[in-house]
Amino acid sequence: EIQAVCSRVLVLNEGRLIADNTPQELASLIHGTQSVSVRVLGGRAEAESALRAAPGIAGVDFMGQREAGSHDFLVGGGAGRDVRADAFRALATAGLAALRITGEELSLEETFHILLRRDRERGA
Repeated sequence: EIQAVCSRVLVLNEGRLIADNTPQELASLIHGTQSVSVRVLGGRAEAESALRAAPGIAGVDFMGQREAGSHDFLVGGGAGRDVRADAFRALATAGLAALRITGEELSLEETFHILLRRDRERGA
């Protein structure tokens, strides 16, 4: 509902302002202009490391484990790049299986959770 009626969003964490922008700009700040959801069969650390090292990938966020033995990530890249291909090549090179790679448009709720997690990690 917020996304439909608000032109600007402020995100607070423990009384501190951590983001102030339009919903669309907040989502693009997370991972550039294109994001994909990637489900990888194998260890989280290996998958995250392979994705982070790939050229063309601007950011990687762990999104949970929704299937036994696999891990889900939100992977982002810059304009004009097909991040799906970058993610696929990185995982194949590392010997990991991509179970799913799909285009992703972040909801405001997902953006909020990522911003909070990043803020907590900076403060830790």
